[in-house]
Amino acid sequence: MEILALILCNQDDSFEGSYVRKDSRILYPLIDKPLFLYVHDALINAKVTQYTYVMKKSSSKKILETLENKNIIFEDEIIKLNEQIKNYDIIVLIDGDRPLIQSKTICQLIDIHQKNNNDVTYQDGIYLVFKDVFLRWINNASFDFNKIDALFIKDDYRVQNCNISLDDSLKIKTRKDLLLANQRMKDRIINRHLDNGVVILSANTTFISNDAVIGNDTIIYPNTFIYGKSMVGVGCELGPNAFIVDSFIDNFIKVENCMIKNKTIKK
Repeated sequence: MEILALILCNQDDSFEGSYVRKDSRILYPLIDKPLFLYVHDALINAKVTQYTYVMKKSSSKKILETLENKNIIFEDEIIKLNEQIKNYDIIVLIDGDRPLIQSKTICQLIDIHQKNNNDVTYQDGIYLVFKDVFLRWINNASFDFNKIDALFIKDDYRVQNCNISLDDSLKIKTRKDLLLANQRMKDRIINRHLDNGVVILSANTTFISNDAVIGNDTIIYPNTFIYGKSMVGVGCELGPNAFIVDSFIDNFIKVENCMIKNKTIKK
């Protein structure tokens, strides 16, 4: 089953009342990286075959630079995907500003879509359609990514609404949404490491990247940050007051009151 994901990054507006920062909301940080990258990671972990970012031509220079060297298409040129889409079975449309979406939720939606042979399977912010349906949509002159619901409501499609995980559906529209998403993602990550045998002494003051790997029986003291693709061995002691970014720390190493960035620390 070949699956193409279209990540909708056409939300080019910042938060209401932002007079200094004019960045798109999807560029704001969730823990340690832009929030839209969590959507990308969930799709990759769900074994999606290929992905493309859908942008506005009016998108800010910063967002275009951020997505440089990635697959991009402008929303008013989507018809250009006609031939490419024929190589896939299912098209996934997913908002780039819903960073809490999990790969397991995407996998469940894919299974439901296939099993029930739906034309459209969806929950808030994510739609799955078979390629024939999507080709019909984009070849309609009135097609609009912002009005997808109207496409299948007015026509006789087999549609299934799935509320697998409402937590996954949080859309970042306000600063409060961004704060809530950071809190929920932080809790997810910490709980995952606790389940894997990491000892965390202060959940409130520990911040761990979703990409970090930490070995069993490592103790993390308060006010510790482990960011990027850091790898920490077993039996380490990190903190208090440690800031670790994109670094490798060998087994049974103790670090405290320091910043470690792009380094390898061995015994």
